[in-house]
Amino acid sequence: MTTFSTSSIIIALYSIIDSSFPACSVSKPKQTLTVPVHGCYNDQQFPFDSTQMEAFTKTVILFIAEGAYAGRSPFAPGTAGTIVGVLLYFLIRNCSPVWYLAVCLGTIVIGTWAAGRAEEILGKKDASPIVIDEIAGFFVSMFMVPAGWGYVVAGFFLFRLFDIWKPWPLQQVQDLHGGPGIMLDDVGAGIYTNIVLQGAAFLAARG
Repeated sequence: MTTFSTSSIIIALYSIIDSSFPACSVSKPKQTLTVPVHGCYNDQQFPFDSTQMEAFTKTVILFIAEGAYAGRSPFAPGTAGTIVGVLLYFLIRNCSPVWYLAVCLGTIVIGTWAAGRAEEILGKKDASPIVIDEIAGFFVSMFMVPAGWGYVVAGFFLFRLFDIWKPWPLQQVQDLHGGPGIMLDDVGAGIYTNIVLQGAAFLAARG
Protein backbone atom coordinates (compact mmCIF):
# COMPACT_ATOMS: atom_id res chain seq x y z
CA MET A 1 0.00 0.00 0.00
CA THR A 2 1.48 3.39 -1.05
CA THR A 3 1.73 6.12 1.55
CA PHE A 4 1.35 9.70 0.30
CA SER A 5 3.47 12.08 2.35
CA THR A 6 3.29 15.84 2.55
CA SER A 7 6.48 16.17 0.53
CA SER A 8 5.11 14.01 -2.31
CA ILE A 9 1.99 16.19 -2.44
CA ILE A 10 4.20 19.32 -2.63
CA ILE A 11 6.11 17.82 -5.57
CA ALA A 12 2.85 16.99 -7.35
CA LEU A 13 1.46 20.49 -6.82
CA TYR A 14 4.65 22.12 -8.06
CA SER A 15 4.59 19.93 -11.18
CA ILE A 16 1.02 21.07 -11.91
CA ILE A 17 1.95 24.75 -11.46
CA ASP A 18 5.09 24.35 -13.56
CA SER A 19 3.18 22.75 -16.43
CA SER A 20 0.25 25.18 -16.18
CA PHE A 21 2.36 28.34 -16.39
CA PRO A 22 5.03 27.69 -19.04
CA ALA A 23 5.30 31.42 -19.75
CA CYS A 24 6.87 31.88 -16.35
CA SER A 25 9.75 29.51 -17.16
CA VAL A 26 13.23 31.01 -17.25
CA SER A 27 16.48 29.84 -18.67
CA LYS A 28 18.48 30.17 -15.46
CA PRO A 29 19.72 26.98 -13.80
CA LYS A 30 17.28 25.83 -11.17
CA GLN A 31 18.10 25.73 -7.50
CA THR A 32 17.02 22.47 -5.91
CA LEU A 33 15.94 21.41 -2.49
CA THR A 34 16.32 17.77 -1.52
CA VAL A 35 13.00 16.50 -0.16
CA PRO A 36 12.80 12.94 1.14
CA VAL A 37 9.72 11.13 -0.16
CA HIS A 38 8.89 8.29 2.19
CA GLY A 39 7.83 5.04 0.62
CA CYS A 40 10.06 5.52 -2.43
CA TYR A 41 13.30 3.73 -3.14
CA ASN A 42 15.29 6.94 -3.62
CA ASP A 43 15.01 10.49 -2.37
CA GLN A 44 13.59 12.87 -4.98
CA GLN A 45 14.60 16.45 -5.57
CA PHE A 46 11.98 19.18 -5.58
CA PRO A 47 12.95 21.77 -8.23
CA PHE A 48 12.49 25.23 -6.76
CA ASP A 49 13.02 28.09 -9.18
CA SER A 50 12.93 31.20 -7.00
CA THR A 51 12.56 33.56 -9.97
CA GLN A 52 9.61 31.62 -11.33
CA MET A 53 7.87 31.39 -7.96
CA GLU A 54 8.41 35.11 -7.32
CA ALA A 55 6.81 35.96 -10.68
CA PHE A 56 3.88 33.64 -9.93
CA THR A 57 3.41 35.20 -6.47
CA LYS A 58 3.37 38.71 -7.94
CA THR A 59 0.79 37.61 -10.51
CA VAL A 60 -1.51 36.28 -7.78
CA ILE A 61 -1.07 39.41 -5.64
CA LEU A 62 -1.88 41.75 -8.54
CA PHE A 63 -4.83 39.60 -9.64
CA ILE A 64 -6.37 39.98 -6.16
CA ALA A 65 -5.42 43.61 -5.60
CA GLU A 66 -6.59 44.70 -9.05
CA GLY A 67 -9.95 42.95 -8.77
CA ALA A 68 -9.30 40.36 -11.48
CA TYR A 69 -7.54 43.15 -13.44
CA ALA A 70 -10.60 45.44 -13.42
CA GLY A 71 -8.29 48.06 -11.94
CA ARG A 72 -6.42 48.22 -15.23
CA SER A 73 -9.43 49.86 -16.86
CA PRO A 74 -8.22 53.01 -18.66
CA PHE A 75 -11.35 54.83 -17.51
CA ALA A 76 -12.44 55.18 -13.86
CA PRO A 77 -10.68 52.10 -12.42
CA GLY A 78 -12.33 52.67 -9.02
CA THR A 79 -15.76 52.50 -10.62
CA ALA A 80 -14.72 49.38 -12.55
CA GLY A 81 -13.62 47.78 -9.29
CA THR A 82 -16.94 48.67 -7.67
CA ILE A 83 -18.78 47.02 -10.58
CA VAL A 84 -16.81 43.84 -9.86
CA GLY A 85 -17.92 44.22 -6.24
CA VAL A 86 -21.55 44.44 -7.38
CA LEU A 87 -21.20 41.27 -9.46
CA LEU A 88 -19.59 39.39 -6.59
CA TYR A 89 -22.26 40.71 -4.21
CA PHE A 90 -24.91 38.84 -6.21
CA LEU A 91 -23.03 35.62 -5.43
CA ILE A 92 -23.11 36.16 -1.66
CA ARG A 93 -26.25 38.23 -1.04
CA ASN A 94 -28.31 35.17 -0.01
CA CYS A 95 -25.78 34.09 2.62
CA SER A 96 -26.77 34.28 6.26
CA PRO A 97 -25.57 37.45 8.04
CA VAL A 98 -22.85 35.44 9.79
CA TRP A 99 -21.44 34.03 6.56
CA TYR A 100 -21.81 37.36 4.75
CA LEU A 101 -19.89 39.07 7.55
CA ALA A 102 -17.23 36.35 7.35
CA VAL A 103 -16.81 37.02 3.62
CA CYS A 104 -16.54 40.76 4.32
CA LEU A 105 -13.88 40.27 6.98
CA GLY A 106 -11.98 37.77 4.83
CA THR A 107 -12.00 40.17 1.88
CA ILE A 108 -10.81 43.02 4.09
CA VAL A 109 -7.97 41.00 5.65
CA ILE A 110 -6.74 39.38 2.42
CA GLY A 111 -7.34 42.58 0.47
CA THR A 112 -5.33 44.67 2.94
CA TRP A 113 -2.39 42.29 2.59
CA ALA A 114 -2.64 42.13 -1.21
CA ALA A 115 -3.07 45.91 -1.53
CA GLY A 116 0.02 46.57 0.57
CA ARG A 117 2.11 44.13 -1.45
CA ALA A 118 0.75 45.46 -4.75
CA GLU A 119 1.65 49.00 -3.69
CA GLU A 120 5.25 47.83 -3.27
CA ILE A 121 5.24 46.05 -6.63
CA LEU A 122 3.73 49.01 -8.49
CA GLY A 123 5.95 51.49 -6.66
CA LYS A 124 3.22 54.04 -5.99
CA LYS A 125 1.12 54.82 -2.91
CA ASP A 126 -2.52 53.74 -3.36
CA ALA A 127 -1.94 53.14 -7.07
CA SER A 128 -5.13 53.47 -9.11
CA PRO A 129 -5.12 49.85 -10.39
CA ILE A 130 -5.58 48.63 -6.79
CA VAL A 131 -9.35 48.20 -6.44
CA ILE A 132 -9.78 45.35 -3.96
CA ASP A 133 -10.66 48.09 -1.46
CA GLU A 134 -13.65 49.11 -3.59
CA ILE A 135 -14.84 45.51 -3.67
CA ALA A 136 -14.57 45.13 0.10
CA GLY A 137 -16.19 48.54 0.61
CA PHE A 138 -19.21 47.61 -1.50
CA PHE A 139 -19.63 44.36 0.44
CA VAL A 140 -19.75 46.43 3.64
CA SER A 141 -22.22 48.84 2.01
CA MET A 142 -24.74 46.06 1.39
CA PHE A 143 -24.46 44.19 4.70
CA MET A 144 -28.00 43.28 5.85
CA VAL A 145 -29.54 45.73 3.36
CA PRO A 146 -32.90 44.54 2.00
CA ALA A 147 -32.81 42.81 -1.37
CA GLY A 148 -33.82 44.74 -4.44
CA TRP A 149 -32.33 46.46 -7.46
CA GLY A 150 -33.17 49.87 -6.04
CA TYR A 151 -30.93 49.28 -3.02
CA VAL A 152 -28.12 47.87 -5.20
CA VAL A 153 -28.16 50.89 -7.52
CA ALA A 154 -28.42 53.32 -4.60
CA GLY A 155 -25.62 51.49 -2.81
CA PHE A 156 -23.40 51.71 -5.89
CA PHE A 157 -23.80 55.47 -6.31
CA LEU A 158 -23.71 56.27 -2.59
CA PHE A 159 -20.55 54.23 -2.11
CA ARG A 160 -18.82 55.97 -5.01
CA LEU A 161 -19.94 59.34 -3.57
CA PHE A 162 -18.54 58.65 -0.10
CA ASP A 163 -15.39 57.06 -1.54
CA ILE A 164 -14.63 60.18 -3.61
CA TRP A 165 -15.87 62.73 -1.06
CA LYS A 166 -14.16 61.02 1.91
CA PRO A 167 -15.97 62.69 4.82
CA TRP A 168 -14.24 62.71 8.20
CA PRO A 169 -12.27 60.69 9.15
CA LEU A 170 -11.78 58.87 5.84
CA GLN A 171 -9.22 61.32 4.45
CA GLN A 172 -7.11 60.94 7.60
CA VAL A 173 -7.42 57.14 7.44
CA GLN A 174 -6.21 57.14 3.82
CA ASP A 175 -2.94 58.69 4.99
CA LEU A 176 -2.07 55.52 6.90
CA HIS A 177 0.89 53.57 5.55
CA GLY A 178 0.56 50.54 3.28
CA GLY A 179 -2.44 48.24 2.98
CA PRO A 180 -4.48 49.73 5.87
CA GLY A 181 -4.32 53.18 4.27
CA ILE A 182 -5.63 51.72 1.00
CA MET A 183 -8.35 49.55 2.50
CA LEU A 184 -9.80 51.26 5.56
CA ASP A 185 -11.05 54.48 3.95
CA ASP A 186 -13.16 52.39 1.55
CA VAL A 187 -14.44 50.30 4.43
CA GLY A 188 -15.42 53.58 6.08
CA ALA A 189 -17.17 54.71 2.88
CA GLY A 190 -19.03 51.39 2.97
CA ILE A 191 -20.10 52.00 6.57
CA TYR A 192 -21.44 55.46 5.68
CA THR A 193 -23.31 53.96 2.72
CA ASN A 194 -24.75 51.19 4.85
CA ILE A 195 -26.05 53.66 7.43
CA VAL A 196 -27.86 55.65 4.73
CA LEU A 197 -29.33 52.51 3.12
CA GLN A 198 -30.46 51.11 6.47
CA GLY A 199 -32.09 54.44 7.27
CA ALA A 200 -33.88 54.46 3.92
CA ALA A 201 -35.08 50.88 4.45
CA PHE A 202 -36.35 51.77 7.94
CA LEU A 203 -38.30 54.75 6.63
CA ALA A 204 -39.68 52.69 3.73
CA ALA A 205 -40.88 50.00 6.15
CA ARG A 206 -42.65 52.58 8.33
CA GLY A 207 -44.27 54.25 5.37
